[in-house]
Amino acid sequence: MPPQGQTILTQKKTPTMAILWLIWAGSLVSLIVYLWICHYFHEQLRIPVEAPVIAIRTGFYCLVIILFPVIRGLKNRMIKPYSKTRRPGNPKISGFHRYLMGICLALALAEIIALLGLILLIIGDDIPTFYIFIGLSALAMLIHRPQAIELQALLDADKQH
Repeated sequence: MPPQGQTILTQKKTPTMAILWLIWAGSLVSLIVYLWICHYFHEQLRIPVEAPVIAIRTGFYCLVIILFPVIRGLKNRMIKPYSKTRRPGNPKISGFHRYLMGICLALALAEIIALLGLILLIIGDDIPTFYIFIGLSALAMLIHRPQAIELQALLDADKQH
């Protein structure tokens, strides 16, 4: 039991949030790697394709606009506390593991935004468009970063059920 005034997450030796922050940092590092590779090698990455780049870019922007609320909805659905009327046969997954899955799903979907920008760059779009998609991906990762308050609320709700 944690000392008075402390939660499980604020104890010094609990690796819970460290794991989540490490996963989040790894996602951000992947964006930095994309930036580095594309900044220095974007001419070599291009594949001459006769494609309507503007139409594809517009479609990708629409997809990103749709993806932002979808990420939020899926993450919230994954991490919501169990109800008292759980169907029999469904195993109860711990609050930390549900939160971990929700964070990983949100970060993976945010990574897709960067990959869309990379696809555009490869088929012939310009580098500023790639930077916009990387920025949107970083924004999604920032919005859905691990938060101790969210995790603690989920763990507290699990204790009550």
